[in-house]
Amino acid sequence: MVKLVESQDSHREIPFVSFIARQRDLAEMVGEDYLGSDDKRVRDSLKWSEGRYETITLEDRNLPAIVEKRVLRPRDAAAADTLTQAFATLERGAKASRKTMLGQLDAQAFRQLYPFSPALVDALVALSNSLQRERTAIKLLTELLVEHIEDLPVGGVVGVGDLYDVLAGGEDSADGVMRARFEAAKQMYTYRFLPILQDTHGTNTPEKCQRLRADHPARLGCSNCTQTACRIDNRLVKTLIVASLVPEVPALKDLTASKLVQLNHGSLKLPIPGTEAGVVAQRLRTWASQIGQLHVGSQADPTVRLQLEGVELGPILEQARHVDSPGARQRVLRDLLFESMGVDSIADWGKDHKYKDWRGTDRLGHIRFGNVRKMGPELLRCPEGHDWRLIVDYPFDEPGFGPHHDEEVLEAFKEETGGSWTLVWLPSFFSHSMNQMLGELVILEHILETPSTTKGYVSHLSVENQVRAQNDLQNLKTQKRSRLVQALGQAYGLTPPKEGDLDSAQTVDEHLLVLKPGAKVQKTLAANLATALGSYVPALLEARYPRHPRFTKKLTPRRVDELVARFGDLVDSDDKRIPADKTLTEEMRGTLGELGLVRVTETAVHLLEDQTLQELEKKRQQKASERPEVGEVRRWIDENGRMGLQPEALDLMVRCYARWAARTLVTGDQPFVPKSGTPIPDYVVLEKPDLPSQEAWVKAIAAGGTMLGIALPGRALHADNLKRFESEVGKALKDKVAAA
Repeated sequence: MVKLVESQDSHREIPFVSFIARQRDLAEMVGEDYLGSDDKRVRDSLKWSEGRYETITLEDRNLPAIVEKRVLRPRDAAAADTLTQAFATLERGAKASRKTMLGQLDAQAFRQLYPFSPALVDALVALSNSLQRERTAIKLLTELLVEHIEDLPVGGVVGVGDLYDVLAGGEDSADGVMRARFEAAKQMYTYRFLPILQDTHGTNTPEKCQRLRADHPARLGCSNCTQTACRIDNRLVKTLIVASLVPEVPALKDLTASKLVQLNHGSLKLPIPGTEAGVVAQRLRTWASQIGQLHVGSQADPTVRLQLEGVELGPILEQARHVDSPGARQRVLRDLLFESMGVDSIADWGKDHKYKDWRGTDRLGHIRFGNVRKMGPELLRCPEGHDWRLIVDYPFDEPGFGPHHDEEVLEAFKEETGGSWTLVWLPSFFSHSMNQMLGELVILEHILETPSTTKGYVSHLSVENQVRAQNDLQNLKTQKRSRLVQALGQAYGLTPPKEGDLDSAQTVDEHLLVLKPGAKVQKTLAANLATALGSYVPALLEARYPRHPRFTKKLTPRRVDELVARFGDLVDSDDKRIPADKTLTEEMRGTLGELGLVRVTETAVHLLEDQTLQELEKKRQQKASERPEVGEVRRWIDENGRMGLQPEALDLMVRCYARWAARTLVTGDQPFVPKSGTPIPDYVVLEKPDLPSQEAWVKAIAAGGTMLGIALPGRALHADNLKRFESEVGKALKDKVAAA
């Protein structure tokens, strides 16, 4: 009770007494209307009346019952039944939003407040306590119901964002601090968010936006607007603003994209239920890339926070406008691409790149980023010694040039050179707005390059505002980078294009072009550029080397020597098989088995003579080569290059073939012993000596040991041991002659 008014009219038999209620203590407001002695007199009067009447304290928990009786009385029993059924339907369909909408209250309170949510009422109470002089929360709810949501269907719920227009159309705040904050909120909405929303939805004309019409009451804002998409986004933005004004309200704490959807339950309707938070997250990131004070997290359901206090960044950015150039944009975009692909940025500066563990091998290649239209044959060609080359083009070019000019250059290269194992990744071009954002990122990268650089651009501000400006600039940079990475995914064909991000007149139908006639790599809808790169390079290798064995491990020099020894045991065995445990079977299956040299069962390894080994022998016979060189055998193994075996695998096959064919490696008349880790020279010959009988061989070894002290590493009769024994005997005899 803040005022007692007794009528002074004498003609009434009894006086009228009016009890006028306020939701603020009148003593707090006296000082604004009275000064000096008048102020003291009014305060004394208020003090004198204290205690004459009992104080009635209405707590927040009483509000649902009050609202139910004062604002939400149904017109009749039929209307009450309709609302009861509507609320029951809402509860069944809003399970995901229910907890957020309830705030600190329960389902009974929600029913009393319906179509308002407890979360909305909590926010309204917090705001109206400090923002309004005369309008109580009850009056504001009435205004909201009567004037601002005439188009609310039965079964709907009033979104928290609708509070903004009711409050913005009222009087100034009674609290000086909150007045300043709310003024900042109005400025933020009117001059930062609203233009973005109007441009996005094409509602920047009086025909589309009621705010721009002279006959539209300003206090109604976006209420009852027929531009549904624009109104939904406005509601989300206004919820952000309400949350920034009263962040202490439980339902508005730790705001996320999903909570924004839940606080405005039913506003955003999508064909696939449950995807609303993802759509809102995308919109938040789009806005954050243009407004430095909007902070959006990197989570799938990102946290979001709007900071009302900030510094106008426009003049700061304008100071560095001169650094924006085509070359700078290419550099920043290249860094963005390489970072997104997980590739070291210096790879574009001449450093080769190894694609690791493709079918058990590392494959040497090169990633080049540049304008395909300006590349000559030497840059488009995959060089000798490389297995692959990837060229990534820019999503923009000089005026007058588009993606089709790049395609013309590539077709000419294939016709003139016969092609090369190069994969070119052509993007669709950015829209004007995305190119502008790239230019702004160039400026931000420059301003934030070093602390001293940043200091030079914000030194005219106060110390407090310098910190704010740096934080907002950093946030703006982060959001723009994130937004551009999303646009890159669209430009390079990873995700479906979104309206406004790409230039519809400069799109590419086929993003991946292999410069080898007949070869293709299929596009994939990957989650990001790194995943795409991780699939495109192996796809190019698959196209080039479709017959390459699928090794389970990398072939190291030590493993090659061990495999040759095991293969020798297999050749020497009487039944051409050796027993094997699980470790050995897995080892042999993933190497010699893949090369077609052995067949592996659960407990044994069997020599496989009718595939690779017979094919090589058949080719030797066709060539009539009695003393083939290693280089020849390598060519027989992979005549058309479709296997793409590396030196370790080729040497393994050469040595195994020689062992099976009873041949030995020689240079001149001397046996050649392969050095671990060093490829066998092409000129080494696979010689086939005449083998003695087993009986003669055993006697010769025994005599060599007794008479000359010769000890071979193995006693099996095969070409390698025979040649080695012959060499050892010659050396021993020579030593004896020299000693004599």
